[in-house]
Amino acid sequence: MLQKKKLREQQAAEEAQAATENVTKPHSIFDAQKKVDDVLDVKNALSEVTDVVALDCEMVGVGVDGAESVLAQVCIVNEHGAVIYNQRVQTVERVIDYRTQYSGIRPRDLKAHTGALPFAQVQKEVAEIIDNKILVGHALSNDLKALMLTHPRHLLRDTARYRPLQRAPKKPHALRYLTKTILGVTIQEGEHDPAEDARAALLLYKHLKKDWERWMKEKMGKLRGQRKKAVAPAKS
Repeated sequence: MLQKKKLREQQAAEEAQAATENVTKPHSIFDAQKKVDDVLDVKNALSEVTDVVALDCEMVGVGVDGAESVLAQVCIVNEHGAVIYNQRVQTVERVIDYRTQYSGIRPRDLKAHTGALPFAQVQKEVAEIIDNKILVGHALSNDLKALMLTHPRHLLRDTARYRPLQRAPKKPHALRYLTKTILGVTIQEGEHDPAEDARAALLLYKHLKKDWERWMKEKMGKLRGQRKKAVAPAKS
């Protein structure tokens, strides 16, 4: 029994490794492109809510030494890469570290007079946009935690959680690495732009969509099977 289990685990690891090696080979069709915006042609994209949306959040640091992250900005793009929501958030706690080098956020950005909205309003508006939508992003658990929202597992497409994109189980690559290695596209050359990061995750998903959806279907089928076994009545 243990031997069979080890063989299954070894086979799963080998399949995952093969899948990872396959998707992380650079694809020359994108090599000539330098920016995500160019690949998606966002200048001509329609600004409408679609069945697939991509989300990225920027955080600032509060608490002791600014180690605790709170929401500072939310950006959502549609399946064409067009921005359909981009809002900065008023913080209740005193901000210790604006993380400007990475977030692009400065003190004035989180003030009401510059257009920042209360957290509850942003949370409500984001929840309405992503409701019943396929949600794409990188490390979405962090973004959803900051928003204090949940989203159905079968509708999540996370480039940090998709096994073929990970360097090892539960050990994701950086988004910048994935876009450069797989797509030949460079991002995050300066301060982070949440629209650029959302578009990068979206482009990865669209590029790998066929295999990703097949993988997702199999994964959700296994979860349903496990739930059925868990609730099945014991044989007398």
